[in-house]
Amino acid sequence: MSKIGLREVKLINWYGFINENIPLSENMTLITGENESGKSTILDAIKYAYTGDYKFNEATSKNNTGTGKRNLVSYTRCLLDPSAGIYARPADKMPSVFTHIALEYYDEINQNSFVLGVVLETAAAGIKTSEWYAAEKKTLKDLDFTYEEKGQEKPYDASDFQKKNGLKLKNKKDGITLFMQMTGLKLPYQEVSAYQRKLRNIMAYNPAAKIQEFIKESVLEEHPVKFEKLKDAKENIERINNSLELINQEIQDLDEILENFGELEKQQKRLLIDDIKRKYQKVLEWQEKLQNAEEIIEKNRLQCEELEKKIRAQQEVIRNAQEQHEKVKDSLQKMDASQAIEASRRAMEGYEERLQKLRGEAAMLENFQRIVRETVEDAKVSEAEQLLDSGMLEKLVDSKTEAAEKQLFLEKLRRALQEARDAVMQQKYSIEDELEKIQKECVLQNEILEACKKKKADFTFAGEQLAFIKEINREFEQLGIDEQAKMACEYVIGIKDEDWRNAIEAFLGIHRYAVIVSPAAFDIANRMLDKSGHRYIELVNTKRLMKKELTCEEDAVFHLLDIQNSYAAAYFKFWLGRIHAVPVEEVPSYDNAMSKEGKLSRNMAVTYINFKKIKSYCLGEEAIELNRIAAQKRLNLLEKEETELLTKQKTQQQKMDSLRSTIDNFREFNLDAHREAAQTETKLCEERKHYNELLEAQRNNAEFMALAEQLSRLGRELDDRTKRQKEMSRKKDRLEVDTESKQNDSIEYRRHLQEALDILDEERIMHASVHEKAIEEYDRFRKGEAKIGGLMKQNSRERLQSSIANLKSMLQGRQMNYNNRKPQEERLPLGTDAEGSYQKRKRKIWIDDLQGIQEKMREQTRKYEDIFKHEFVLSIYEHARTALSDIREINKELRKLKFSTQYQFDVKMLRDHSDYTKVLNYAEYLQSANDLFDDQISFNSSGYGKYEKDEIEKRENEIKNIINKMIDKNDLSEIKRFADYRNYMSYEILVTDDTIKEGKLSKTVGYNSGAGTQIPYTLILSAALSMLYNARVNSVRLIFIDEPFEKMSDHNIKLMLDFFKAQNFQVIFCAPPNRLESIGSECGVIIPLLKLKKEDMRIGKVKFHEQ
Repeated sequence: MSKIGLREVKLINWYGFINENIPLSENMTLITGENESGKSTILDAIKYAYTGDYKFNEATSKNNTGTGKRNLVSYTRCLLDPSAGIYARPADKMPSVFTHIALEYYDEINQNSFVLGVVLETAAAGIKTSEWYAAEKKTLKDLDFTYEEKGQEKPYDASDFQKKNGLKLKNKKDGITLFMQMTGLKLPYQEVSAYQRKLRNIMAYNPAAKIQEFIKESVLEEHPVKFEKLKDAKENIERINNSLELINQEIQDLDEILENFGELEKQQKRLLIDDIKRKYQKVLEWQEKLQNAEEIIEKNRLQCEELEKKIRAQQEVIRNAQEQHEKVKDSLQKMDASQAIEASRRAMEGYEERLQKLRGEAAMLENFQRIVRETVEDAKVSEAEQLLDSGMLEKLVDSKTEAAEKQLFLEKLRRALQEARDAVMQQKYSIEDELEKIQKECVLQNEILEACKKKKADFTFAGEQLAFIKEINREFEQLGIDEQAKMACEYVIGIKDEDWRNAIEAFLGIHRYAVIVSPAAFDIANRMLDKSGHRYIELVNTKRLMKKELTCEEDAVFHLLDIQNSYAAAYFKFWLGRIHAVPVEEVPSYDNAMSKEGKLSRNMAVTYINFKKIKSYCLGEEAIELNRIAAQKRLNLLEKEETELLTKQKTQQQKMDSLRSTIDNFREFNLDAHREAAQTETKLCEERKHYNELLEAQRNNAEFMALAEQLSRLGRELDDRTKRQKEMSRKKDRLEVDTESKQNDSIEYRRHLQEALDILDEERIMHASVHEKAIEEYDRFRKGEAKIGGLMKQNSRERLQSSIANLKSMLQGRQMNYNNRKPQEERLPLGTDAEGSYQKRKRKIWIDDLQGIQEKMREQTRKYEDIFKHEFVLSIYEHARTALSDIREINKELRKLKFSTQYQFDVKMLRDHSDYTKVLNYAEYLQSANDLFDDQISFNSSGYGKYEKDEIEKRENEIKNIINKMIDKNDLSEIKRFADYRNYMSYEILVTDDTIKEGKLSKTVGYNSGAGTQIPYTLILSAALSMLYNARVNSVRLIFIDEPFEKMSDHNIKLMLDFFKAQNFQVIFCAPPNRLESIGSECGVIIPLLKLKKEDMRIGKVKFHEQ
């Protein structure tokens, strides 16, 4: 079996070797000498130059003897006293030390030599450079390593060495990679460390080690899991969580203050409602008084009209009686002048009384004439004006115009005024309807203004969404899920260019209010939507959305939004990510584009977005101020319209009152009062003349007595009728006086009512929504529709006022406590009117800080999950599986050995109740779910078989708890054990010979002494190297063994040496002189080391044996 052999080693300035050439046998070489003579130093030099391995002197280090662990500087400067830091080549005397390690190889197949080496420069601060080189078809003799200067031999530095020998120096990676090619191993650089370990393992294994310790330390590669990454990730989560706790605490503090504001507002609102009810009660009281007065006026009017009819009827009867009385009196006068005289006197009195009454009726008609004229002129009743233009109003007092004609005119006039009153009433009702709409909108705008002043977002037009969010959040709370549904717009911090606001908000429209939950909570929210009464809203399907790879143009409208939450960002990216934000003239050049003016290209059409669709802004903090400005502007316009309508309403009310009053003045007038007054006045004059004539003539006869009796009876009847007429007239007069009084009261009541209405209207203007609620409640209460809603009792008001005072005090205390924890520049104002500042602060923290930190938390949690699964659990599992595969390969090699005793590894994954087993089980679950490239466990994967989602989550949390406890305890040794995949397996070596089959080595005689393990351990380690070397056609087959075959009999040593020869290994032994006989006789070269002093080690007389 051919190989590439290491023939000679050259060491210059390497520990105590100043300039030595060390020959080697192609098969076995023994380097011998006493302890600390430099035996293992040579092996370290070869390993460093050959493989770049700087883990030196393993055997010495493990046994805590000699110089202990060494490094490059301790070798190049020759450390003499580690405790004192004394060097043979100190920096003060030799600022730069140049070290050469050169290895001469011989290729048996190609029959040529080549040299591989390294040149080191050690400066005062440490190793300055290490540069490797390869000299093909050269021997050590062909190369110059030193030069003479002033009679001293000095080594070349790297630059001069390169020039002198015409070589090209390489860095470590390139150099070692080249060496692996030239030595036939052809290992890529990343696999060299495994080869280094195999060389180290057999060079310095501990023969007394237990099987588990031996396999773990000497056979299996060390692949420590980067536990620090897991630790760092958890610490990051904890740091973020601490920040999150601080933010949540501040939000909680702000919530308490805002709840205090809310409770204070609630109780102040209760008091305000009671105040409004009391003011409303005053209005109702004056309305009732006015209504009662007007009812009495109307009742008196009707009674007066009835009495007027009766009086007129009585007057007719009296007139007939008077006529009969006059006839009798006339006859009597002819008989008795004295009685006639008396009758005439009475007649005069009657005429005078009647004349006075007729003149009153005439005056009443004239007054009615004036009132009608004024009413028609003020109310501008067109039909009535036309009637007045006919001149009939003036003719009402004309004695020439017939009563029937006048009556017809009055009926037409009354009908015209009633129609005018009805028209005015209808106009008034229309005005009141319009006024009610405007006042309701005023209420809405006032509510928006009030919310904006408190820095609250306006979601007036998202009532359905808010109601659905309440349902979802209530469900989350009941299920114990730490989740909050929000609208998409709530996650927008702002719009980067306000010129684009109208276009973006109008385009998104109702989609701004889409409800968002995390993907994990979507199914719950979706089920809630199915049974909700608010199902006509949008619920974002984050479960699908977050799986999509959303494309986003570089100039997309999406980039104009500043969004913290990743789910909301994805949602808005879905809507706006593919729409180019371009100037208006460029919009038609794109399939999907928008300009800030609202021009839109979409679906192969160009249009303009209607900005009037924007009822309210909702994207970002600036939206609050914009809504406030818009609401104030709209409110100003509405109040102007309201004032105009109130003026119109007042005018219409005045017209209606005037018309109603005028219509109420219509009655049964004596339309002939003026004619009858004239006639009565004429009769009175005639009667006075007649009376004077009767005084001159009287006479007495029998007929006179009869007529006198009749006249007396008729006089009594006339007096009785006249008395009844006067009683009715007096009653009518009393009613008219009462009516006049009530009319005066009505005027006063109306004034008080208007004052009360004005006061109530001030409340409506200032507190529109509360005003509406108070009126509605009180109306329902007084109508008996509700048992509550009346006025508060005085003691209840006092308690409420006391509670409000306490709340104000509590609010100020909480505000002060909050501000005391803040620097001066971050403090907020105190007082009951500062709610807006606290709302703004909370909103800022919620959007800017909380969403950002939650996003970081989600990202860090994902990172932790990824590290936990892939870089810890699965990494350990994969290393363990790879180790099992390597063990199987070594077992194959061991089976090939022609040895009387066969050895095999028995290495298995742990299957006990330990935490290690739990990690392995979980890893198998992950593997079965094909979770190697997925951040989330595929619980529905068929690979899980019997394992349910809850069980997997339970196991995952169980492993996390184990890891987190270790991280929290910060027990580095425990962490290291847990991060080492080799601790997740059980180990045994099975022995098969003539007497036993697959017996456990740990149970055999001599195992505990270590003697029984040396052969199998050496065979196993050799097999690991043999497996590597046998896979190559032509390569080095080097093995280094330091302090070999301790406690092994000469017979067993001979067996081992024969085994090495059979495997065609090139073995370099380092052993004390007492091994010369047992080992040296089988070695081709024996190299004795002479230690003249620590800084001067040399090669003694080399012995060569024929092989």
